[in-house]
Amino acid sequence: MPPLQLDPHLTSVSQDMADHVARRDTLQTPRHSSSSLSRRTQTSEYRTAAGAENLGAGYSTLTQAITGWKNSPGHNSNLLSRHVTHMGIARTNRADGTYRNFWVMTLAAPGTPAAASGGPTAALPVPAR
Repeated sequence: MPPLQLDPHLTSVSQDMADHVARRDTLQTPRHSSSSLSRRTQTSEYRTAAGAENLGAGYSTLTQAITGWKNSPGHNSNLLSRHVTHMGIARTNRADGTYRNFWVMTLAAPGTPAAASGGPTAALPVPAR
């Protein structure tokens, strides 16, 4: 499987979602759905044929977030999907609240408008305190 390509548009989508969940101090949001992901990744200039999204909270480093996703079957499936070729990743840190760090990885494959559809989404369990 070829490595994923870092995509500025998907990084922007990831940052928007990381800011959103950080403001709420929770991963629970109606924005975390396949239909919402499809709407958030599609623009007139950017279309996706497949997509997935991993959320995580409470991890202080990218390595910890990736390890958490790898250890979660749903998240790991997104990471290893042969249907995605591009990714964006972002973190938002808040000074107060329950989790402090919120991570979002958006995965997609650029495609044609007719083929565009949302894919699976998964919220990462938060680390035990």
